[in-house]
Amino acid sequence: MYAIREATVADAPAITQIWVRSIRAAYRTFVDPRWLDGIDVRLAAKARERVWAKGPCLVLLATSGEGEHVGYVEVAPAAEGEAFAGELSGLYLVPEAFGSGLAGALFDRGVEWLRARGHRSMGLWVLKENARARRFYERRGGVPGGEKSVKLAGEVHAAMSFIWDPL
Repeated sequence: MYAIREATVADAPAITQIWVRSIRAAYRTFVDPRWLDGIDVRLAAKARERVWAKGPCLVLLATSGEGEHVGYVEVAPAAEGEAFAGELSGLYLVPEAFGSGLAGALFDRGVEWLRARGHRSMGLWVLKENARARRFYERRGGVPGGEKSVKLAGEVHAAMSFIWDPL
């Protein structure tokens, strides 16, 4: 059983720790492991705080029955020029929560927030090498959209979008 609540800026370190644990597990086969292992959680948390300050967005934080932070979702209006109105800009779980159903619960709550604010479409970007995430978004009804190159850990990776229209 998980509890899900709206996160605050004070949760930035916990959310950053979830992100780090998640990408270390999910990206290990296609991102330089030295970069993954060298992420400074404190610096990444400070960067996250600066992004939140730009608003408006919603970050929901999930905790386990034991009070451990285990996942989060972040949604916001999409950046100008995107092919969708609302964006799921982050959905990450600690590895122990993979396959637990928590991702679906977080996803659904993020969609509810966007709909309540009048967004009629939603999209996201995911690394093409992240097959697990791509399967999840396909099962949730996302339609593949565009592609772009992104730089991560000093390497160029292909990313693809998934779009829900109508939302």
